[in-house]
Amino acid sequence: MPILVILWLIFGVSHSLLASTKVRTFFEKLSNNKPYLFRLIYNVIALIILFLIVEKTMELNELIPFFSDYFIIKLMGIALILSGIYVLFGVAKQMDLLAFFGFKNEEINGDLMTDGWYKIVRHPLYFGLFLLFLGIFCVLPTIGIAISVVFSKLYILIGIEFEERKLKRVFGQNYAAFSKGKKKFIPFIY
Repeated sequence: MPILVILWLIFGVSHSLLASTKVRTFFEKLSNNKPYLFRLIYNVIALIILFLIVEKTMELNELIPFFSDYFIIKLMGIALILSGIYVLFGVAKQMDLLAFFGFKNEEINGDLMTDGWYKIVRHPLYFGLFLLFLGIFCVLPTIGIAISVVFSKLYILIGIEFEERKLKRVFGQNYAAFSKGKKKFIPFIY
């Protein structure tokens, strides 16, 4: 269990640090101003850590009795998983995924996204991930998945705050107008 917690902490710190403007600018200068290389490295590091998290999560496979005993909770979990996937695909359709992951020799579009799921919440990618992780826990309520759901939720809450600051800096009044009356990542709630 401590290794899983440490991996989540490493993921959170590395992901937030690598997402910072200063670190990104530094690496872009090192790569002769090729932002796609930084995005590729950023995503490879995140995937390696996430792979290790999934591996350790699956090792802690003891079921939590209350959740595993109810069929309705499993059904709700399937609905949450499908909803999360639906949101994630909806957000992905709005992005140039090859550029986003660093497989394209160009920078991703720097415009403020306001269409699609962005009309509903400011951070729909986090919303989709939250639904997906919560659904997985409902379907397979193990101690490892419970720990990962808690830490992913904490990371989402912290990550949103960092991202909000960055978006306010980059888009100023446009972001203030966009976010007015719109929840951060859970519609009608938060």
